[in-house]
Amino acid sequence: MTWNDFMVEILSPVNIGLTILLGLSVLYWIFTIISGTDVQLDLDLDADLDGSLDVSEHDGLVEINHEPSAWVQFLRFLDLDVIPITFFLTIFFLFSWVISVNLNYYFPIPHWMGFLLLIPIMAASLLFAKWAALPFRSLFKVINHQGEKPYDFLGRTGIMRSAAEGDKFGMLELIIQNDPIKLMEKTKDGQRIETGEQAMVIDESSDKKFYYVKSYEEIN
Repeated sequence: MTWNDFMVEILSPVNIGLTILLGLSVLYWIFTIISGTDVQLDLDLDADLDGSLDVSEHDGLVEINHEPSAWVQFLRFLDLDVIPITFFLTIFFLFSWVISVNLNYYFPIPHWMGFLLLIPIMAASLLFAKWAALPFRSLFKVINHQGEKPYDFLGRTGIMRSAAEGDKFGMLELIIQNDPIKLMEKTKDGQRIETGEQAMVIDESSDKKFYYVKSYEEIN
């Protein structure tokens, strides 16, 4: 494949989308390296278990009353509960781009067939990306581990990632030293606090399984 052939192929109607996505991924990593700013996309798998967590207590044990959705199980299958999505997508785009470019170059096919083949190519690339990211799983598991014990959460303010009301549990996200930390919580007075609202941690349950929060607007 000559350089001209390569440029024609990566800019063809079939491959131009993947070329742009891969190029944006490369620019993202260059920006991250130069600026030291990591703009991560957050797949909130905990909040995705339900728009608002439905939790019950039996004999002091906290129990989620339903199985994770198929979407959440699929994301966990891809290890996206540990592997950063930006890292995974870069590998996924790379595999998809390489396969599609070489397939369309060495086996000339009509454009419409090339577009149809993108579906199995991307499906296979998901599995290849999962396999390629496996060696990094242990590393990211250590990096992503948020040691909560050294932090005192009382008095801290965060954003509700799922609503809480009465005895229904919610999820509060705090940012501590640029690290997002999610806490299971209830409202202290039972009043509803909506997703996206600010709330303050005001107390901890006696069994230390969750925290009590109050709307930041009510406190002020």
